[in-house]
Amino acid sequence: MKIRFSASISNDYDSRCVFNGGDWPLVPDGPGLHDIPRETVLAVRDDAQHNGNVDGDGPDCMPPGLRRAYAALYRQCQRVLSEVVQ
Repeated sequence: MKIRFSASISNDYDSRCVFNGGDWPLVPDGPGLHDIPRETVLAVRDDAQHNGNVDGDGPDCMPPGLRRAYAALYRQCQRVLSEVVQ
């Protein structure tokens, strides 16, 4: 599944050490269009849903521009996932 990571998201992931794994599946390092497995898209979508404040339960301290970037990433993941199901 192809997902485009913006520079804002990539920088935030870098500051959160997402690229180092841990509980995360492998997330490509750096902005741009990346081909990633469904498991990773699901993890990215869930994180973007929270940080984009899609359901109103996201962090209060998130800068507005970054919050919008996460909301856009969430919508992108939802679109890609729905295209695969159809």
